[in-house]
Amino acid sequence: MDTALKVGILGASSFIGKNLLLQVPSNWEVYAFYNTNDQFPKWVSKYCTIKPNLIQGDLTDPNSDVYTLAALKLDLVISLVGNTKHVPTEWQPMYDLQVNTHTVINFLNYFSCKKFILFSAGLVYEGHRGFVSVEKTMPMPFHPYGISKLASEGYVRYFKDIGKIDSFIIIRLFGVYGIHDHPRRLPYRLIKQFAFNQNPQFEILGDGTNHWDAIYVTDVVNWLQLIIENDDIENEIYDFGNPEPLSINQVINGVGKLFGIKPQIFKTGFANENARFQVGNSYYQFMKEPYYELRVDFEQGIMKIKEFMEQHPEIYLKEDCKGGLGV
Repeated sequence: MDTALKVGILGASSFIGKNLLLQVPSNWEVYAFYNTNDQFPKWVSKYCTIKPNLIQGDLTDPNSDVYTLAALKLDLVISLVGNTKHVPTEWQPMYDLQVNTHTVINFLNYFSCKKFILFSAGLVYEGHRGFVSVEKTMPMPFHPYGISKLASEGYVRYFKDIGKIDSFIIIRLFGVYGIHDHPRRLPYRLIKQFAFNQNPQFEILGDGTNHWDAIYVTDVVNWLQLIIENDDIENEIYDFGNPEPLSINQVINGVGKLFGIKPQIFKTGFANENARFQVGNSYYQFMKEPYYELRVDFEQGIMKIKEFMEQHPEIYLKEDCKGGLGV
């Protein structure tokens, strides 16, 4: 796509959204939708070379003022909205439904666009073991996050059928990490605990055997741009994962080794995600256009985050940013 594009990004203040805004092509006219992050305009002013049009409002509310802008003729919409606090949602499934699913329904009830890209989640495969794939694995999630993401996929296909969108792409994203993320996320807490505090103790929920794909965020953005540039790709579902995922235990020990620490892992309670699966042999990188291989390995990604944390100690190295994370 070489012509000018009018692009809406839902959840633009998410860390994937921020990294996407950092790599916006010059031919994009961006409308960045965000909700409660009042610091987001300052972040945009500081970091974005190409400034987006900022639109603040609650997309889960069908009466939001955001929907008065529905006359915007968007060529492309990229939906990154989602509840990132997975652990509490076992007790708050309605919140997951509102954030992950109601947003899609509300937005597409009001807005039309030529192409809609939904970032779904690998967690729709929850409960399966070993290799999974779009072609061969039936999603049957039982965690509210995965359930609501799978429902969102169905609604995207519905809005395609009734003509609100011309085409769609659904991306089932597995574990991603990178700069500009929240300090509560696992890599940040590990780096703070091991590299800066030199403290080997780290507490997790569960036994640490859940899989984490450790895909660096620039790989997601680079691959997404290949998808967008290819006009022939439409009405597809992709798995975007690492063919060699790590367990949570491997992540913790790997970060510790990188900084000369032998971790002491304290395991308490249980993890309510059941991630023991990985992308299968039909993995898009090798079998399906656009062909792409991950460019940032785990150690490189961790060092990029460490450098970023050093540049922003007021956010990531505060005393109240505790070690450990429920995973």
